[in-house]
Amino acid sequence: MTRGNRGSALVIVLAIAFLLAVQIYIIHAFSTSNFKHVNRVNAHIRAIYSCETVYSRMIARLKGASWAERWFAKQPFVEKNVPLTGGSYSSYVATVPDNERHLADVWVESRYDGATVAMYWRVRYVEGTLDLEEMRPVGVRVQLDAIDGPWLHDLARRFTRVPENLLSGSGQIS
Repeated sequence: MTRGNRGSALVIVLAIAFLLAVQIYIIHAFSTSNFKHVNRVNAHIRAIYSCETVYSRMIARLKGASWAERWFAKQPFVEKNVPLTGGSYSSYVATVPDNERHLADVWVESRYDGATVAMYWRVRYVEGTLDLEEMRPVGVRVQLDAIDGPWLHDLARRFTRVPENLLSGSGQIS
């Protein structure tokens, strides 16, 4: 070996080690990011499931008695920060003033591990049936966290004030 080539093997080995370290760092960074994303998606899905669980409970409870005996007949029924499946929820149920169709508004806001989902249903009570499928929502189910675009964010911000005002007891939709 000549005097000029003595350190070249060490330089090549160090360069290869550096490139491998960079590749390992990149793989680690991507996998960490993916795990965080999966955790956020998991929290979001669990919050949705919690909203739907509360809705199902309310429909089953409503179906367990006649329309005249509903628990929110005299005034809206409000629940705040009730623990459920590792998260919590708040809800608002009120009678819609329509004597012929027996309508109720159901608001549910669920929180789970940083994710918040708010949903709204307008439900029609069908007298004399045990079929829960008959009590389909009349209105649209609105999910407030799946909004995109600046004008939609403003609309969502205004829309989220509705359950906040209802849950606070002001009764004002602004």
